[in-house]
Amino acid sequence: MASLRKENDRGRIGWKIRYRDDKKKQRVVWLGQCSKKAANDAFRHINELVSAKANGGPPTMRRSDGLRNSTANCGIVWKR
Repeated sequence: MASLRKENDRGRIGWKIRYRDDKKKQRVVWLGQCSKKAANDAFRHINELVSAKANGGPPTMRRSDGLRNSTANCGIVWKR
């Protein structure tokens, strides 16, 4: 399960997603400043990917680029 919080990190205000990977190590994705809707979209996709990995099944997202599009609204660029 992931969590989403708006935080002030060393003078930067933005959204942060925390989750535990399959090895139970805590991971953090810093989204930065973006709208609450964009942060919730990214959170939903990351939570889906974490759940799918834990259950050993494929993610049930409608679009394969959903996470890429959601995080692009927050300024994150994914390399292929």
